[in-house]
Amino acid sequence: MTTNPDLLTKIGDLQQYERYLPSAFDSSLSILEKLNKVIEIVIELALENVSDDVIMGILQGWLEDGTLRTLLADLINDTEALDAFKAELGESLTTKIIHFNGNAKGKIKDNSTIDRQELQIYGSGDEAYQTGSKGAGMHLYGNGDIQHAGNIAFMTGQDDQGDGRMIISGGSNNALSDGHRTNTDTRVTIGNAIFDFVDTQQDSALLNLKNPSGRPAICFFETSSDEGELSVPTGERLSIGHWEPTTSTFTENVAMDGSGRFIIKTGAVNGDDAKTVDTQHTPNLQVFGETQSKSSELLANYSNDGSSSANLYLGKSPSGTVGTNTATRVDDVLGEVAFAGNNGSGFETGALISASVQTSNWTSTSNPTRLQLKTTPENSTTPATRMTINATGSIS
Repeated sequence: MTTNPDLLTKIGDLQQYERYLPSAFDSSLSILEKLNKVIEIVIELALENVSDDVIMGILQGWLEDGTLRTLLADLINDTEALDAFKAELGESLTTKIIHFNGNAKGKIKDNSTIDRQELQIYGSGDEAYQTGSKGAGMHLYGNGDIQHAGNIAFMTGQDDQGDGRMIISGGSNNALSDGHRTNTDTRVTIGNAIFDFVDTQQDSALLNLKNPSGRPAICFFETSSDEGELSVPTGERLSIGHWEPTTSTFTENVAMDGSGRFIIKTGAVNGDDAKTVDTQHTPNLQVFGETQSKSSELLANYSNDGSSSANLYLGKSPSGTVGTNTATRVDDVLGEVAFAGNNGSGFETGALISASVQTSNWTSTSNPTRLQLKTTPENSTTPATRMTINATGSIS
């Protein structure tokens, strides 16, 4: 490239502005670098608290003596210089490179594709559209953008490995594809390589997490007493389940209801609420299912110690305060295994295996217990004792 010699002469002759435009005397600088120097100097003057009037006076002087006007005019009229200017810029003239101290520190550009209203901001002067971002970046989409109207996308990465990490989206009624035109409600998607995930409308929840295989979606790392705290407002329901994007259907599998009860269910189960037995007992842990497998529990022990087993413990402490100890008393029920059926309007107990304290209160050396088997006769709803194994071992 051959730079216009008259232009260099005009810049080089600005002796009266040597304090403000020292780069004019540096023949090693390109036209773009000289323009950037002007911008840097104005910024430096502002940082030095030089008044606006002084700065405007300096700029006005450069305009009046033709320095800036000639510099830009010669650049536009010199095709070779203009091409070099574009090449050095690295993008079209709609791109803005942010320089400081002669180094490219960031880039602001737009997407020049027809029907796109997209502003791209990068923390480095070296970037690639959508993927391969070196460093942090952000895309802002206007209301008329045909793909992501009203969206904000954040990119991070290095060594050309950057990609979309978080997108605040609302869909686009102006989009060319069906996928972009649906789900116009606001939602946030966090993860890796999420542009395609968002574009195919798999991100239909308010918050979506798309994490790499083998990594947890959420981790809690704390050392306080609130470690791993996950909460919902009092009285609200917390649901965990599966989302089917093709049918926009959510299937709840685990829930904590507004009273703190846990419900586990699979398949097409009617009713989301915890069930009550005998019109008075609503268990805190309930398992629903429409098959034997889906309504069963398994406690498995894999120890190679023959005396180690999987156990189900039912305990009783009549203290009245959770976590405190008081000896059980004569006739205190230690626990029951109840078998319930449905009478058409709810569940009722039909049979019981019940354990209770017999003969005397429990101590550290004496725990007398009886075991009773109860069944319900016809034309009755109350289980009656059919067999008792007493603390002495006798059966009655």
